[in-house]
Amino acid sequence: MADKPKKKSNVFYLVCIAVMIISIAYVIWYFAGHSKRISAEENNSETLQYAAENSGTYQNVTYNGKSYTYNRNLKTMLFMGIDQHDEAGSYSYKGTGGRSDCMILFIMNEVDGTAKMLEISRDTMTKIAVYDTKGEYALDSTMQLTMQYSFGDGANKSCRLTKEAISNLLHNIPIDEYFSMNIDGIKVLNDAIGGVTLTVPQDYTEIDPEFKEGETITLDGEQAEKYVRKRDTSVTGSNDGRMERQTQYIKALFSQMRQKNASEETYEKLMDAGSAYIVTDMQAEDVYNFSKFDLDDNDLKVPGETKKGEFNDEYYVDEDALQKLIIELFYVEN
Repeated sequence: MADKPKKKSNVFYLVCIAVMIISIAYVIWYFAGHSKRISAEENNSETLQYAAENSGTYQNVTYNGKSYTYNRNLKTMLFMGIDQHDEAGSYSYKGTGGRSDCMILFIMNEVDGTAKMLEISRDTMTKIAVYDTKGEYALDSTMQLTMQYSFGDGANKSCRLTKEAISNLLHNIPIDEYFSMNIDGIKVLNDAIGGVTLTVPQDYTEIDPEFKEGETITLDGEQAEKYVRKRDTSVTGSNDGRMERQTQYIKALFSQMRQKNASEETYEKLMDAGSAYIVTDMQAEDVYNFSKFDLDDNDLKVPGETKKGEFNDEYYVDEDALQKLIIELFYVEN
C-alpha cells in the first residue's frame, strides 16, 4: 500500500515533464513561424514588389505604385578577378582557394550599343551557399560575397555559384555570361597587347613610385597587377579605391583595343595566351562582340556602406537605393 503514492507521484512528475517539453516545443514552433511571418511582411512592405503572377521572378515588378517589365534588350556579363596565382581550377580543398576580389557586372544594351559597368564590392554581406570539403552543399550563410567563389572548384562551378549569389543580391536579375581571370592572367594579357596606358587619378606612390597623381603611364604586367590589386587592408574601406582603379584599368584596356581595331582573331589569340588563368562560358567571338559596346563614363556600384568587422571590412547594401538602381538599370515602365 505504501508504494502506490510513489507511483502516482512518479506519474505526476512524468506528466509535468511531458507538458513542459510540449510547451517549449510549441513556443519554439510559434516563434519560428512568427519570425517567418514577420520576414514575409517585411518583404511585402518593401518598395520593390514582385507581381503576383510572377512571384519569385524578375520579369514584372511594381515599384512606387508603377508597373515595370524587364528590359529584354539587355545582355549581362559578370567579370570576376580572382586573387589566386595558380592556374584556374588547380586546388581541391573547398573554402581555401581563390576569392573573387573584383566583380563587375557589364550591362549591355543591344539596341543602342552602349554598356554600363556595375561594381559589386567583394566585402558585400549577403547570403552565399557553403559547400563542405567534398564539394557537397552544407548550408546558406551570410558572409562576404568574395567567399562564394572559394566554395566551388576554382573553375566553372565557382563562377556559377558567384553568378547565382550576385543574381540573388540583385533581386534575381539574370546574368547571361561570365568571365573570370586569375591574378597572373593580368600580366599575360597586359604584356600581350603592349601594356595599358592610363592617367593616375591620385597619388598612389605607396603602391608604386611611378604612380604619381596626374602621371600618364603605360603599365607593364607587374605594374598592372599592382594597380588593380594592391591596397592597405589596415584602412577601413580601402577596397573602394581599389575598385575605382579596377574599373579605370578595364576601361583603358578596352579603349586601347578599340583604337587598335583589334580583330576577332586578336581576341582569340589573347584568350589562348591567358587560357591557363581564364574560366569563361564565352567564346572569342563573344568577347569580340562585347568589345564593340561603348562603355558609359559613369561609374556605378551597388550602393551601401563599409563598416569595420571583427576581422575584415563588411559592406552593407542600402536596400532602398539598390531597388531604385535596379529599376533604372534593368526595367522599362509599362
